[in-house]
Parts: sequence; C-alpha cells; structure tokens
Amino acid sequence: MDWFNILKNPELVQRQRQGMKPIDIQKPFKRVKEEDNCFEKLKAFFNSRVNSPMDEHEGMLIWQTPSYDDFGIINDFHPDEYYCRTMKWIEEKLANHDKNVDHRFEDSDLSYRFTSNYTYGHFSAYVGEKNGHAVALLGCDFKEDEMK
Repeated sequence: MDWFNILKNPELVQRQRQGMKPIDIQKPFKRVKEEDNCFEKLKAFFNSRVNSPMDEHEGMLIWQTPSYDDFGIINDFHPDEYYCRTMKWIEEKLANHDKNVDHRFEDSDLSYRFTSNYTYGHFSAYVGEKNGHAVALLGCDFKEDEMK
C-alpha cells in the first residue's frame, strides 16, 4: 500500500488536533478596552467644560470661545502622572470650594492655583511644573450644581 492510498483510507489515517480552535469569522472580535490614560481623561474633561472646539498648535491643545470668556490649554509633553494629578486636583477644588477664593498649593513637582469669582460665576485653575512649564490651564463658568 502506498502513501496515497493510506491517506485516502480514513480508517488508516490517525487524527490529531493541534493548535487553536478556528475563529468564527462571522462573530465580531471583542477587544478588551484598555483604561483611558489621564491625558485623555483630562482632554475629555476640558471638552465638557469649554463650549468650543479644540485646536492643536505646537504641542498644545487649546479651547477658546470667541468671547475669550472660557478657555483651556493642555501641553501634551508631560508625563501622564502630571495629568492624573491635575485632573484630581481640579475635581477636588470644584467639589469643595468656597466663594471668591484664591487657593495656592505646591508639591514636590507641581504648583497649583485655583481662583473663583461668584459674582461672575467663573473659576480658573492652573497646574504647572515648578520650572514654569504649564501642564494645564482652565478658565470657565461654574455649572449650576457647583455654585454653593
């Protein structure tokens, strides 16, 4: 018996399965979404606060209303940890602020400043490196639930 006849005769051929189960091409492939990084979260936060489309210019993301009342700037060359700390600090200040304040704070790497003016319902927040490079700057109106 030659090899061709052996292969044609199913009783003589050994069956062995190796590898993975074939992928059903009819089902969509589900990706596990990685958690958003802090830069993207901060960008989304600014998008929700400033009623203006975002522009990109020389390493900066810029939001600005035509009246210049509301604005936002994020420099995109910092470590992601700085964006996490910026986002956390701004959210804390918005949740726990007093009327007409000027808060300043520094940690080992960054300087923070938060000012509010209830007369105009406006606040500004700045976070930057101690050497002067801004991480983010936001100035806009309080939302209704943030006015205490």
